[in-house]
Amino acid sequence: MQKPRITKITDLAVEVEIEYNRLQKMLGGLIIMQMVDLARLRLLVGPRLDYWMMRGESAEYIRAMERELQRKRERLAQEQRQAEHRAAP
Repeated sequence: MQKPRITKITDLAVEVEIEYNRLQKMLGGLIIMQMVDLARLRLLVGPRLDYWMMRGESAEYIRAMERELQRKRERLAQEQRQAEHRAAP
């Protein structure tokens, strides 16, 4: 796994183009996060941010679907490697 490039809150603020003091207040629950803030964070973090926003069964359902998709990809890759190995002279 690659080392994350963002290791400080100041780095995160720069990356998502949110003023440091405002970001600190948002993450601390002192002010309300705007949709634009959420969109910027999602662009940075990716779909994993969705789990943070969801609660309970909805998030677990998506996690289970992603795990199954990953297993299928791994099986397909393994089958492809085996087929290539059998086809090799």
